[in-house]
Amino acid sequence: MIKRALGLFFEGGLGAGPRGAAEDDSEDEGLTAAQRRKLERRLIPGALEASTSAARGAKERRAAPSEKARKGPKEEEEAQDEPEEPEEEDVAADADDAADDADDADDAEIKWGSDSGEDEEEEASDDDENPAMPAEAPKKFRGNFRCELCPDKILLNELDLEKHIQSAKHKRNEKRYVRAKEIGVEAFVKECAAKQEAAKANAGQGAAKRREKNDKYWAKQREKAAKKKHDKGAKPSGKDRAAKLSEAQIEREKERFQAKKARRLARRQASAEG
Repeated sequence: MIKRALGLFFEGGLGAGPRGAAEDDSEDEGLTAAQRRKLERRLIPGALEASTSAARGAKERRAAPSEKARKGPKEEEEAQDEPEEPEEEDVAADADDAADDADDADDAEIKWGSDSGEDEEEEASDDDENPAMPAEAPKKFRGNFRCELCPDKILLNELDLEKHIQSAKHKRNEKRYVRAKEIGVEAFVKECAAKQEAAKANAGQGAAKRREKNDKYWAKQREKAAKKKHDKGAKPSGKDRAAKLSEAQIEREKERFQAKKARRLARRQASAEG
């Protein structure tokens, strides 16, 4: 019902036939042509576009004589071959057909809207069951450089980077990376796990071996000390040494003792006087 009313108003507003003219006389008394066009643009869907295209066509037709005056004979022939602009009546008919097509499309959407809604619900449920993994955020690191094999190492400048590349830890990680690249990641992981198990099994044996090695070392050191003491022998007593001296040596030792005794006495006297 609304579409019929709008169609009648549309035909009357654009003046497509005598029926529209009669309605103009009866309904639009007291309205100027500009006011009627303004109401049509506000109330009738598509009237604004139709009026705009009609005005553009009229403007082009008015400008056509001046363009023909500037063109030559060949250009006039080419201009005659071009299609002419549609009249206002044709524009109104095209606008009415476009409105009917839009209504038919809306009816089709309403008819099949339930099926599309079910499909959207199924897609939404599938998305809930299998959510998309978010993109991995880039990891932040300190320093101006970052070693992929040693990510925990902080490298502030190029000097630190050069030292790290020459370090034993980086070289070990580099060897492990090359080994993993040669045999594959899974095989390398299995190899590392086997090495860890072997190290755990031999942990007690290693302590016993170190203890045995230490005992052998100190036993050897004690043997060396005893042998050295035996070779050097015990220090002889004063009587034993005097028995081995001659008479001349005994007299010389006595003189040395008396001289030492006199020097000691002189030092005591000097300290008492001072």
